[in-house]
Amino acid sequence: MHSEVNPNPDSVHDESTFVAFVRALLEDRRLANAVEDGPYGAPRGWQNDTVEDFLSGALTWAEDSNFGQTQGLTDEANPWRRLAVFLYCGKIYECRSPVVLHNGADGDIRALLLR
Repeated sequence: MHSEVNPNPDSVHDESTFVAFVRALLEDRRLANAVEDGPYGAPRGWQNDTVEDFLSGALTWAEDSNFGQTQGLTDEANPWRRLAVFLYCGKIYECRSPVVLHNGADGDIRALLLR
């Protein structure tokens, strides 16, 4: 059954297991798209709905955790697994809200991510 899809970055150790992880992550996202938001939001644990928010969540995790080093993901960890964790964090790590700046009298609005 498809609802049992559970992408696990800990299962990644080489190129082929990374590709399998990405396939599972993609299927998990497709299943989340088919589910309406419940009272707690985040269907299937997906905190980020857009590509921009997904990448921002992954980037925010990488910056906040020194690419996982503060959470035990050392430089010696398998690089395929480190990349899988990065992508998985795009799913679960909430991105920062943009700061909206007004530029001059013409009302041009620019959105910048908090750093």
